[in-house]
Amino acid sequence: MVTNLIAATVFCVAQYSDCRDGQCALPQQPAGLFNAVSPEGRPLIGSTQYRSTQPAKANQTFGWHTRNAIRQYSNPQLGVLLSDIEANMPAQHEYKANDRITWAHETIHGISSSLRIELGEGINGFYIPGKGVAMVLREPNMKKVVVNRFVPQELRGDLWTTYMDNPQVNAGMTGAQSGGAMVAGWERQPLYILDELNAYIGGMEVAQELRARGLPLGDDGNPGERAWKRDLTHAIEFCGYATALVKAVKDFDPSYPDLKNLESFVTHAQQRTAKLVQTIGEPEHKTHLQQYLTWAGAKGLEANPQYVARAKPQNVLTIEQRLDRIEQQLELLAKGVK
Repeated sequence: MVTNLIAATVFCVAQYSDCRDGQCALPQQPAGLFNAVSPEGRPLIGSTQYRSTQPAKANQTFGWHTRNAIRQYSNPQLGVLLSDIEANMPAQHEYKANDRITWAHETIHGISSSLRIELGEGINGFYIPGKGVAMVLREPNMKKVVVNRFVPQELRGDLWTTYMDNPQVNAGMTGAQSGGAMVAGWERQPLYILDELNAYIGGMEVAQELRARGLPLGDDGNPGERAWKRDLTHAIEFCGYATALVKAVKDFDPSYPDLKNLESFVTHAQQRTAKLVQTIGEPEHKTHLQQYLTWAGAKGLEANPQYVARAKPQNVLTIEQRLDRIEQQLELLAKGVK
């Protein structure tokens, strides 16, 4: 058990069964085609999101879990994080792309798919690249669309119509696509919001590492097609949707048993996003982040008032110092230290 210093949230750590022989990533039921596109609208990859129709294990536990890689993989040209992402999927998986941010983003979706298949119907899982831990949560008993009423107008970004308020999807049509993203069929799984949030953050963490190491974002030394600045904006945008998700769960599923774990995951996503903005963000990212954090402190996760801009009292750890401690604690989690 580890105390999250920023959120004062307890991380509950439990062990779940490892993926073996690549079986956790084999599809059981396709949920439709997810077509990622470049900012110019060119298709980059065709990948499929999967869900399980098998019942969950009776003894399944929830919260932060350790997760062992399913194979040995290391490629210095891909960096540590993208290599770790690859190690959590079979070698011939369908999510690879020439652009390495897209490769990371889509393969993180693939790991979530494999977790859903492994864990069973009504359960979702989200892997943290490079940390060897995943959050396992039950789906709340509500529709995703109810989250929309908790998102203020000023935080509805470019992806709002694609993922949150797609008129065709909300009207009950299936197979609807907008901006290259397939969102129909996920209305009964509101944690899909976290799947997108985690993929955008993970993709940006890979971009940050590759840039810091002087490695290209595309194959064959190419700069890559995906616009990392836009993806960082989308990570901040989805933080807002995730905070609204927490608020919606409190109102529409007040007996939801995984609320504390949900808050813990969203808080950690806030921390990861803030660290990215502090490290590689442009002025517009910092403005956008502050707008979100001010709103989240006032109306979102009540445990996070420290994100609101204010004068810091003396002898209080800075956000950077707290993030460093979280990093150290997550490294202990990855090593199985409780």
